Amino acid sequence: MRKAIDQPRFGIGWRNNTRLTDLDFADGIALMAEEDHVCLEMTTNLALDSAKFGLKISQEKTKIIRTDQTQNSRPIYIGQTELECVDQFTYQRMETFRRK
Repeated sequence: MRKAIDQPRFGIGWRNNTRLTDLDFADGIALMAEEDHVCLEMTTNLALDSAKFGLKISQEKTKIIRTDQTQNSRPIYIGQTELECVDQFTYQRMETFRRK
């Protein structure tokens, strides 16, 4: 996965002239980009590399959040499916239960 999104132009500007490309969760990932076309390229690369290992991005669960909504915003796709753009989302974690 790292190889799919490890490009100098991917991600957002971060500390010490580095780029932050993603945040990893237990069962998900948040990709970050400053431009729509870069987000689309990152998503496409991730989908193609994941498929090599039999993994598939859930088109139904994948959402886009834009911090700067402009008239020029382009839709982001996985394959032929346009991803839904939302204002917010909540990461839901599974609770673990201990046996008594």
